Amino acid sequence: MSAPFLDPAWFVTTLAPLKPATIADVQVLVNETRATTDLLLGALPGIAILPVGSDASGPDGLGNGRILTEQTDLLIQIYQRGGPDQTALADLRALRGAVYALLEGVRPGASWSPLRYQSGRPLAVNNATYSWIERYQTQTALRTA
Repeated sequence: MSAPFLDPAWFVTTLAPLKPATIADVQVLVNETRATTDLLLGALPGIAILPVGSDASGPDGLGNGRILTEQTDLLIQIYQRGGPDQTALADLRALRGAVYALLEGVRPGASWSPLRYQSGRPLAVNNATYSWIERYQTQTALRTA
């Protein structure tokens, strides 16, 4: 039996159509602690995939009927030099919309439920780099056989 966990590389592949017209790069980071105000993705605008965690729920024991929930954050960064915050926020909103259009309702695999947007929030503004975090969630059945 193979592990049912969601591969963060799936997001990189799924968001690839945004390159190069909308974003410069998509990458996977090891964990959320790397998404600090000092983190610059390099080529901006950019998106980093941050696996948040896996959570199993349902009946105790090894039987079928348990559900695995996977949450993934997307760190979205843009660089806005010399313009007003409203321009940066408009650019972030447009990029968030493009990401949403590619991800919302898409199944990461045949056994996964459609991906769902959960939340979004500003993370930081650091040296004209605006950072925003979006959270998406999906689920799959855990099986023992």
